[in-house]
Amino acid sequence: MFKNFILLLTLFIGLTISCNKKTEKKTQINKYDGARIWYEVVEVDSGWGYKIYKEDKVFINQPFVPAVNGKHYFKNKKDATLTAQLVIDKMAKKTGLPSVTLQELDSIGVLDSSMLTTTKEYDYKTNKYQK
Repeated sequence: MFKNFILLLTLFIGLTISCNKKTEKKTQINKYDGARIWYEVVEVDSGWGYKIYKEDKVFINQPFVPAVNGKHYFKNKKDATLTAQLVIDKMAKKTGLPSVTLQELDSIGVLDSSMLTTTKEYDYKTNKYQK
């Protein structure tokens, strides 16, 4: 009887741990100022987006695909994750806000044909879309 109880308890704990998977968060250190940078992928209205944190404050809230004109959400969690990882990789290497190009998004497989009809690159230095 006691052995069955221990077996059931062990099984229950194992299932509980396996069902409580945490979202993968990649953390890097900014080489310029030593700040800890990490991301969180979030579900938004009709898709996915991400937030970039510098230390424990939201530094970039990106509900839409960057570098694309209009409101295009990431179609899945994987695309938002790949883009967030690209952004924090760039932030770790230099100062300021990173810019993401259409070529970079295409190289990681995030762009689709519906986004390419009205695309422009966003310049974070001037806070404007470029033609």
